[in-house]
Amino acid sequence: MDCRPGMEIVRLMVTRLATAIGLLLLAAPFVADARLASKVPRVGFLAGSTPHPSPRTNAFITALRDFGYVEGQNVAVEWRASGGRAERVPDLAVELVRLNVDVIVAVDNPSIAAAQKATRTIPIVMVLATDPVNMGFVASLARPGGNTTGLTNQGADLQGKGLQLLKEAIPSASRVAVPWNPAEPGRRAHAREAEAAARVLGLHPQLVGVASLGELDGVFTTMGRERPDAVLVQPSHANFLHRARIAQLAASHLLPTMGWSVQKR
Repeated sequence: MDCRPGMEIVRLMVTRLATAIGLLLLAAPFVADARLASKVPRVGFLAGSTPHPSPRTNAFITALRDFGYVEGQNVAVEWRASGGRAERVPDLAVELVRLNVDVIVAVDNPSIAAAQKATRTIPIVMVLATDPVNMGFVASLARPGGNTTGLTNQGADLQGKGLQLLKEAIPSASRVAVPWNPAEPGRRAHAREAEAAARVLGLHPQLVGVASLGELDGVFTTMGRERPDAVLVQPSHANFLHRARIAQLAASHLLPTMGWSVQKR
């Protein structure tokens, strides 16, 4: 399964963003400083595994254009991506706040958490938040409250279906390794859901923490030696960024593997 947002998801998110920008511009003429009325809105784009340019950011730019916003003409975009290093995200969020952007597009859970810590006044648009209510990002899905709105990806609810498909593909499977990223907010819920769903299906799950590219080779070498019957890779922005390497390692160790964004390029 590939969890990359398609064009429709990007358009939905940009609809929220365009609304936020529009409200800012409508409010501008009522501000004492007349220069604000002609100000080009500045958007901060904060992500873990989405560098610019990329298919995701290109779709974002295209969808903005559909709403009448052209980068470099009537909107400016400040691109910030951590390269899969979650520890860098808070500093990038603070940097965007210091730049006084008008709105922050936060792509993933680490970005949302960092943006909310950095500001309680700048509007934040979530792209694909994992379990935003339990994560404390919003008060509820119907009424988010605060300065945050956007979209949610209820990926934890799909763990059972993924394991069911894996079981159908490999009926003899008993032991399933579940690589997940403990360094990213919200991923523990995915891992726990996978663990519970596996037991319901009569599978024996083994949670395997992997937080960076440097750990991948060792993790797959260990799994290759211990020979689980299958591998279910959990979603994370680091796993998405390194999806090609994950696919290569799974193939080289002959491990049947299912993932949310695992593909060979």
